[in-house]
Amino acid sequence: MPNHLGGYIPMWLLLCMTLLFSPNQAIPQLTVTQPIAGAAQVELFDTDKERVVERFDNSASFQAVAQSLLNSVNGRVMEINPSLSRAMIVKIPLAPPKKLIHKPSGINTTISDVYVIMSRERPRPYMILRTTENEILLVEFAEETAELKKLVHLTP
Repeated sequence: MPNHLGGYIPMWLLLCMTLLFSPNQAIPQLTVTQPIAGAAQVELFDTDKERVVERFDNSASFQAVAQSLLNSVNGRVMEINPSLSRAMIVKIPLAPPKKLIHKPSGINTTISDVYVIMSRERPRPYMILRTTENEILLVEFAEETAELKKLVHLTP
């Protein structure tokens, strides 16, 4: 999509903006564990349908998975425009925000939201991280996503 400068807006940026500013819709909620009081909900976004398809109460289980993924960050995504097509994206708002330090990548910031991108066109998932300063980071991680997939019902 061309921007006002004549260039193109990266697909991941467009998706981030959609997720950040999407209105709440009536979507069934499923409680995984005891919800965290005052924490924003976890959302499952389907890029094929271009909408949030499910919401979940944010819980200690989601927070533990997010922390595990953050602990396994092993670098920045080096692709110029990583694929967001044919993907499921899980947005996990962190309650409270978490510090992320990865010296080899020069990352030393506090993360407020984790977006786990599980694309059927990319061999490994990656994350879009939103900082408390509203900066966006694209990172790769080593942790498996089996537990996350189970929490959002993406496993059979």
